[in-house]
Amino acid sequence: MSNIGKLITFSRLLKEESVIMIPKVQRDYAYGRQESKVEEILDGMLSTMLTAVQDNKAEIFDFVYGGSYVKKNNESSGLIPLDGQQRLTTLFLLHFYASVIQQNVTSDEVECLKKFRYETRQSATDFCEALVGNIRNDIIKENSKGIENIKSQVQDNPKYLPSYNSDPTIVSMLNVLDKIETKCKEYEIENLWTKLINQDNIQFYSLSLDKFGLTDDLYIKMNSRGKKLTEFEIFKSDLEKAIKNISSDLKDQMSIKIDNSWMDLLWDYANMSEGGSDIVKKADDGYMCLFKNIFRIEMFRRGLETKTNRPASIDEIITDEDSIQQVMSIFDKLSEIQKDEGIQNYWNSYFYFSDNVIGKDDKIRLFWSQKQNQKPVFFLAMDRDLSVPEIVYFYSIYLIRSRKKEKNIALKCLRVIRNLVTANVRVNSARYDMLAGFLSDAENIINNDGRLSEGEHTFISTSCEEERYKTNTLNLQDYNSLLRYENHNILQGSIMLFIEQYVKDTTDTNELFKQLKHFEKIFNNDSPKNFEKIRIGFINDYIEYMQYEPSMENEESMTRRYFVHKADDLSQFFIKNERRRNQKAILEVLATKFTTLEELKEPTEKCKEFNVNSWRYYFTKYSSANIEDTKYGCYAWDDKVKKPLEMVILNSSYHSEYNIEWKMLNHILELELRENKVNYSLDNHASSPFVMNKYGVTFTITQNGWEVQCNSKEVIDAISNSGTSIAKIKEDENSNIYLINLEDTQCNLDYIDLAKGIIQDIEKAYSYIQRS
Repeated sequence: MSNIGKLITFSRLLKEESVIMIPKVQRDYAYGRQESKVEEILDGMLSTMLTAVQDNKAEIFDFVYGGSYVKKNNESSGLIPLDGQQRLTTLFLLHFYASVIQQNVTSDEVECLKKFRYETRQSATDFCEALVGNIRNDIIKENSKGIENIKSQVQDNPKYLPSYNSDPTIVSMLNVLDKIETKCKEYEIENLWTKLINQDNIQFYSLSLDKFGLTDDLYIKMNSRGKKLTEFEIFKSDLEKAIKNISSDLKDQMSIKIDNSWMDLLWDYANMSEGGSDIVKKADDGYMCLFKNIFRIEMFRRGLETKTNRPASIDEIITDEDSIQQVMSIFDKLSEIQKDEGIQNYWNSYFYFSDNVIGKDDKIRLFWSQKQNQKPVFFLAMDRDLSVPEIVYFYSIYLIRSRKKEKNIALKCLRVIRNLVTANVRVNSARYDMLAGFLSDAENIINNDGRLSEGEHTFISTSCEEERYKTNTLNLQDYNSLLRYENHNILQGSIMLFIEQYVKDTTDTNELFKQLKHFEKIFNNDSPKNFEKIRIGFINDYIEYMQYEPSMENEESMTRRYFVHKADDLSQFFIKNERRRNQKAILEVLATKFTTLEELKEPTEKCKEFNVNSWRYYFTKYSSANIEDTKYGCYAWDDKVKKPLEMVILNSSYHSEYNIEWKMLNHILELELRENKVNYSLDNHASSPFVMNKYGVTFTITQNGWEVQCNSKEVIDAISNSGTSIAKIKEDENSNIYLINLEDTQCNLDYIDLAKGIIQDIEKAYSYIQRS
């Protein structure tokens, strides 16, 4: 190990260096904090040290990195520790206590301890000097028969100033002295001072970083980590202990990388330019989060967990040398990417995000809707727990880097993986219980340079078949040309519906690209602004293209339908799905009825293609009304064959008298008159009727016309006298219900306009009756 540092003891380090200076940028001494985990670490460290002295065996305590305190010409002297402050301070206090309890240790002998100095605060500087000098001398003089309660002895000394109680480093030192006293009494080692000075039992590697250009900035980056042991520092201690039990060499390698090459990655992430202690905390928190995510990847990859997204323990992951090498390899590749290209640049060389509808043809688009997620997965891994898709991308890029795949092959692999992941996300099957299979499939794809092997895979089978077809059948030029359309915001990685419709053999793809270009012409970057015209443009008399909603697959009546409710729903209609129907007929409508986006008809023109007795007329003319209150884009009929006009708008995915839903025409009528909420209302449940609140008159649409409930004969007579065909269909002591037969009405008004006219007639009739 001589190539990575000099093996040395604390006493020999004091002899060789003119001073050991803990600089101002260092955090406070933390091992004396009275927290259970910290106390556990300190107890273990002291036990290991004293056992080594007692058994006269060597124990190596990691590395101490640092640079020179004084530099002049080519000579330097003194040491400013970059890492190792906590261990050095603990050794300083152990040596101090040993010098007090062993009789006849002179002031000259302990003079070397004065080389250990603190500059975190002036109070810490003064305390350390006084502790080794006057305070020590007074304690020895006053306790010639033995030292008891060293902490109180120090605090009661006149040289101990009241202000010291406000310095967290000093308070921590006193607590550690108290712990040292307890442990030394437990071990009862004679002549402890002499053994610490003369025996090489407690050792560490001292490594000078002068040749690396040690600067104040580096000190700040590495050491200014808050005022107490962070979760990551505790985790790091436990991790190094676990690795050391397996391999001391790997433990040493891991320790160096955590504090150096890997730390550069975290520091860049934390964005040092923002400054302040929060940046330091962000680096520590990011490190902890990154380790957790890498451990989680390993947990699922190895099959240690197959269902639940839970944290992985150190003992689960660090089991042998191979497991340690695997974790180190992942960090090494991230660090390598950061050093060579920068993580953001590397990520951008493969992936992009966009608000455009049309896709690019040179990189892979990720369809992540949340803006806060639109950054490299490596940075996301430092922010929070990764989702299943993010873990797959993280692991895939690591594999590509570790296997040194060429750029074009890497792009192909990631493209196939993107298409498969997106397909699973689209059908809500990207769960943690599938993650182990996804990681295995991704590795299969990368090992085969972007080709998916035959056989069973965890990714959706139809998507696997599509990727096999595209990579195994299409020529390279056609395959590369398809990336643009896979990146389209509606198609999102899948063009199999178009392939099955327009590729007649394995060589002729002219019609395929013709239709894809036409699709892009209609669904261009301006299409969201024209969504309403596109939505109704597909409605026609000869194709029933409203889709069965997947959750009603087992219903006999199949009366519920799913329609394009928002722009994102379009993907469901143009991506091959075995649970959809008439998809090829929809492509035919697109190819023959859609010329340009600009030529699509407005709702008021499009509705003229249908009879006023057809639900399609109202679905088209009042299209925006049919979007407003349907949460899932689902519609239903109780009897679609005989009563199609009684179409129901659902605000859930189920049709029930207890759910929020409206008969479509009732709902449109209420929306048309909504400005006057005092006079008109429509209950949100069970396809309730439209109500004229002031008069207690209700309207509800039926296949034969409007059913009107009204108990005023004068009003009904007034409606009849206006030329509207009306007949009583139900009479009892509580209500009189009449049917306004729309088919017999001799006018060109649609049912909504007729109802509005009848409502006006009713209001006029009531007004006349009241005046009379």
